[in-house]
Amino acid sequence: MYGMIWRYGRVAGSLDDLTRAGHELAAVLGKAPGFVACAVLDTDGGGGAAVGLFERRADLDEAGRLVARWTAEHLAGPLPEALQVTSGEVVGQRGI
Repeated sequence: MYGMIWRYGRVAGSLDDLTRAGHELAAVLGKAPGFVACAVLDTDGGGGAAVGLFERRADLDEAGRLVARWTAEHLAGPLPEALQVTSGEVVGQRGI
């Protein structure tokens, strides 16, 4: 299993806006091949983050492209900071 974290720094808009965007992003990722799970977080400092888990590295790579397109279409204007991405193979987990 492989995971990716997308950190959005400060996001313009309200918590409701972030919540709506999070639901939209989770829906996009949920349709991706190899999807296992997605969680969207309201982070300190007015930011947001999403965590996605996928079965194979190729699935994760495709998810990364999906998120990049989704971010450009839906959040490009409200993002004052660059998107930070971290990914890798899951080496320990519980509860999924």
